[in-house]
Amino acid sequence: MRYGVICSISVVMIGLAWSFIDLNQSLFTNGVFETLTRGDLLQTISQKNTDFSAASVIALGTVMLIALPVISATSLFVVYSIKKDRIYSLISFSVLIILILALLLGSSL
Repeated sequence: MRYGVICSISVVMIGLAWSFIDLNQSLFTNGVFETLTRGDLLQTISQKNTDFSAASVIALGTVMLIALPVISATSLFVVYSIKKDRIYSLISFSVLIILILALLLGSSL
């Protein structure tokens, strides 16, 4: 998980550096900062994917950071299920359900 955080933060830093270098893609003047703070990350990535902007790179790094706990809980659930450890499988599945519900309910607000 540590390497995933380092990788996602690196992607965000590359996007930030790109936005400071290229003044035409400033995060504050083009309204991109408001889009990123509203929580429309997936929409920002899909809309900005055609022109590959700094905002899409920052949004990609943020989505990577959000996906890390889901990937971790899913992999733990699979490992505990293979080992037939019912208690830890149930705990990791519960954590996975809570994470998915939080992501779905949080994105609708």
